[in-house]
Amino acid sequence: MYKIYTNGCFIPGRHRFTQHLRRMIIQLSILAGLMLTAINSSAQKVTLNEKNTPLKKVLTKLRKQSKFDFLYTEEVLQQAKPVTVQAVDQELGTVLQQIFRNQPVTYQIEDRTVTIRLRGQPAADRQHPSAANQMTISGLVTNKANEPLSGASIIVKRSKRGTTSDIHGIFTLSDATADDTVLIRYIGYNTIERSLTGVKFLSINMEPTNNSLDEVVVQAYGHTTQRLTTGNIGRVTAKEIEKQPVLNPLQALEGRIPGLLITPATGYQSGPVQVEIRGRSSINRALTSDPLYVIDGVPQTVPDMHNSNSGGYSLNTTSNEYNSNLNATLSKGLDQTGLSPAGGQSPLYSLNPADIESIEVLKDADATAIYGSRGANGVILITTKKGKIGGDQLSVIVSQGIQKPTRKWDVLNTPQYIEMRQEAFRNDKITPTANNAADILLGNYNAQTDWQQYAYGGTGKWTSAQVAASGGKESTSYRISGGFNKSTSITNYSGSDQRISLSSNINTRSSDNKFNLSFSSNYSFSENTQINLVGVTALAPNAPPVFDGNGNLNWLEYEKAGYLFSGAEILQPYNSKTNFITNSLTINYSIFKALTARVNAGYGFSYNNQTKFLPITSLNPNLSAARTGTANYGANQTSNWNIEPQLEYNRLVSKGTLNVLLGATSQASSSRSLLSIGNGYTSDALLRSLANAPKVIATDNFGEYKYAGVFARINYNWENKYILNLNGRRDGSSNFADGNKFGNFGSVGAAWIVSEEKLFKAHLPKMISLLKFRGSYGITGSDNVTPYSYVSQWGNLNPVYANYLNTISPLIAQIMANSAFHWQSTKKLEGAVDIGLFEDRIDLQAVYYRNRCDNQLINFPLPSYTGFPTVVANSPANVQNSGWEFSGSARILQGEHFTWATSFNLSLNSNKLLAYPLIELSPYRSLFKVGGSLDDIYVLRYTGVDPATGQFTYLDANQDGKITTSSNAAPGTGGDDMVSVVSLKPKYTGSFSQQFSYRGVSFSAFFTFRKQLGASVATSGGGKNNIPLYQFNHTWRNPGQTDATFARFTTAQQTSDLQFTNSDGKYEDASYLRLQTIALGYSLPTSWVKKISMKNLSINANAQNLFVITPYKGLDPEIQGFGGLPPVRTITFGLTGNF
Repeated sequence: MYKIYTNGCFIPGRHRFTQHLRRMIIQLSILAGLMLTAINSSAQKVTLNEKNTPLKKVLTKLRKQSKFDFLYTEEVLQQAKPVTVQAVDQELGTVLQQIFRNQPVTYQIEDRTVTIRLRGQPAADRQHPSAANQMTISGLVTNKANEPLSGASIIVKRSKRGTTSDIHGIFTLSDATADDTVLIRYIGYNTIERSLTGVKFLSINMEPTNNSLDEVVVQAYGHTTQRLTTGNIGRVTAKEIEKQPVLNPLQALEGRIPGLLITPATGYQSGPVQVEIRGRSSINRALTSDPLYVIDGVPQTVPDMHNSNSGGYSLNTTSNEYNSNLNATLSKGLDQTGLSPAGGQSPLYSLNPADIESIEVLKDADATAIYGSRGANGVILITTKKGKIGGDQLSVIVSQGIQKPTRKWDVLNTPQYIEMRQEAFRNDKITPTANNAADILLGNYNAQTDWQQYAYGGTGKWTSAQVAASGGKESTSYRISGGFNKSTSITNYSGSDQRISLSSNINTRSSDNKFNLSFSSNYSFSENTQINLVGVTALAPNAPPVFDGNGNLNWLEYEKAGYLFSGAEILQPYNSKTNFITNSLTINYSIFKALTARVNAGYGFSYNNQTKFLPITSLNPNLSAARTGTANYGANQTSNWNIEPQLEYNRLVSKGTLNVLLGATSQASSSRSLLSIGNGYTSDALLRSLANAPKVIATDNFGEYKYAGVFARINYNWENKYILNLNGRRDGSSNFADGNKFGNFGSVGAAWIVSEEKLFKAHLPKMISLLKFRGSYGITGSDNVTPYSYVSQWGNLNPVYANYLNTISPLIAQIMANSAFHWQSTKKLEGAVDIGLFEDRIDLQAVYYRNRCDNQLINFPLPSYTGFPTVVANSPANVQNSGWEFSGSARILQGEHFTWATSFNLSLNSNKLLAYPLIELSPYRSLFKVGGSLDDIYVLRYTGVDPATGQFTYLDANQDGKITTSSNAAPGTGGDDMVSVVSLKPKYTGSFSQQFSYRGVSFSAFFTFRKQLGASVATSGGGKNNIPLYQFNHTWRNPGQTDATFARFTTAQQTSDLQFTNSDGKYEDASYLRLQTIALGYSLPTSWVKKISMKNLSINANAQNLFVITPYKGLDPEIQGFGGLPPVRTITFGLTGNF
């Protein structure tokens, strides 16, 4: 840039601190790999051949060759002599010496700027122009709705100094001149550049950005942008959520955020969802990996009481060895009784996705450390929709659709089934008789029932209706919405998930803008009915009908044919009703321009009622004992309150913006469950009341959690180039005894936007619009243990003792108390580079992270003579999760009528047990190996089917002449033959999407993929159940056969058959590419819509889980296991209108 100053000598000076800072940055940049650029900048080569040429013309040529700036006044040009110089490929410094030799001027090089002044004239300070040229400018900063924007930065481009707008959006700027240009910046808005020439008052109306790098993202206790953040924050917007016909918002996150693994536990929409952010850190599989969920600033905590004491292993009382529970525990959520066929109920199922504005996922220490121990597994921030000032608006969204299974098992027909059974008897050298083979001797040879069609052949229906009214005037905005969602099951019997929701928000401020209040409330009522039909789908194809001719369960025919009857649960329905409410209140008061006081308060409550009946009509009438009915009643209640006072200081300091946040937290959560079982009902008409039961057994659980903490954050942004973020927190938890209750946690994050550095900007390719390096390091903690494990607890549950004299119920100690355990800690390290190309039309990001977790909280086993199975204590285990994450987005075409955008992400996570001193004395000696992964399973090495006998064979690793498995042997040490390592965690996961729009038509497609292993569909072949056709076609049939994958059919399994499930032969490639979501929409022309008094109207068609490409032989690579409820394909059509 070529600059001439004519009103005095405004020469750029620098404070000593600034000079030192820049020198340090140059040195760091050289160490960071930009040495070449720095060298080229300081040793710039130029070529000149001039004779008696005016100085101005010479400087113009130098500027073009060197890309340096030259600053001077008209007085310098008037007094300078003509220049004669000859230089061929010489350094700039040498050429300048020739040019200014014997001249009445001198020069100074700073960065890439050459300042020229008359000899003897002192260097003027451009930061502080003479008083005669100073002027004061005032102005107003507003948004499109003319609402004032408080905290906007107004920076003088020349001096890099400025001010901020107050709560009214008004600012006053001094230390400026009429020749200056100012920059106005505000998070989430486009930067505006204005000249001050002839201006005394600036009215700035800012436009929201359409650049993903500058869009507002929610962070802990505030907002930022992807360009300026020092932490790792992933974001899913309302537009991405609304395209997906899902009931649980967690399912809308699948594949959207790198490093976030979402896996539904079952095909039930209300069921638990496994959520892992960057792998599993805890060695204790009994502890969930769930992150902290925060809805509108209110943390949602549900103390899980159902799986607290297993420790991830169970004691085999026969062998006195510990058996591993291979699957990590899932939180039961709002179902702490364990009644649900889905295995629990996700708390977020009660939140309507249509009310969500955005979901942010915080992953690294810089983003999560301010939440302290609650953010050890990451944080998911959910922000609901708010009203906006403007005209009142009514929005209506309706959709209707269908649901069908994505795939069906390819299983045996009746002739194939009979062939399998007959061959099994031949292999076993057993003669079929009416006692052992009634299914093929007495059964119906012509019967052919598609049990999958019988159980899951229905067409589920999807219904959604949403209505929202929003708007506001002057100082108050509001939004009120109501929603109805219903999804009926694909089963041919009852089963549905439905939810009614109400949401409201009001935001108001005082006339002087000093006081602001925001209140949000979300309420929902949901009902779920479920029937477990897993056993039915695996029935033999010639099995009798489930109901006889009189409409009763067909127990008799099943017994005659020798089948295990699996249809009783059709008449044993499960019902769950849940009331869920969460409220949040935020009060802000501006004490003065730079200081704001704030209070966040929230309350959440849920109440869940469950029933599961076992009526007499569902029981076997052929049993000798009298049949009586059973009624199960479950009640679950959770509550959570939270209050956080805060002080926030925000102002410009020197050339940067300083933000300081101080706050405190007080939180209490409780969870209570009551399971009442009524037995002995003599009539099904009496089942609806416990008072009618001759005998009642009641079991209750109660958990309470209290938490308190103080926190602070300091953020300093210097010229949008150097950003430093410091977080600190001191936490106190009720889960620890006195002396261990408190822990200190914190983080440091920093970012350097290289593309804003003059030193490098000229040398970067023009295509690079952003080059940013960032990193963070911090420590978070965890108190994830059973509440109050440090004190004795008394009851009559474990074990249960009979009443003394039938009147007094004895109380015994339930746990071994330990007051010495303390905080678990996780050290998180991250480094990343962000690149923007072609004016940020392409955004790329690469991240490396490493998390190390030690002082692990686990349940240590105890000898049986102590009377207790386990005790909570700290383990010396140190677990590391590390990996790479890549993501990017691009606006490939951005025309007036046609747009094309794309995005992708890829995650690779590695888990390793770094150290575990004396692991051989721990309960995990047979589960984990130092240097291995927590996700590793040690199994037998499958060596194929013996061609002679048709039996499975395995590697005799320890060469002791037999195949042994011991749950007490250290993995891979020769204590047994389990030496093969299998990991069921994905090697990598990712997604990619395409979005197109042409005029009023929009289309998007979103794909997810994983590279992983899965459990084989193979089951025992030869028994009275169906098997996959693939297994039938690849089973050993004749001696000498060498291409068999599965052992011979048999009715009497031997040890080798049972060992197959503990071998690597049980696992197969379950990688997949899934078309997760397709969305097609059309917005009718505005001229048409106005004729019916509407603002806009659009029609849409959405599809979820449209197809999957996979080599996996099972039903679905995500929900594995033979006969389970399959995932569904959902196709919907809808209308969206605004009035």
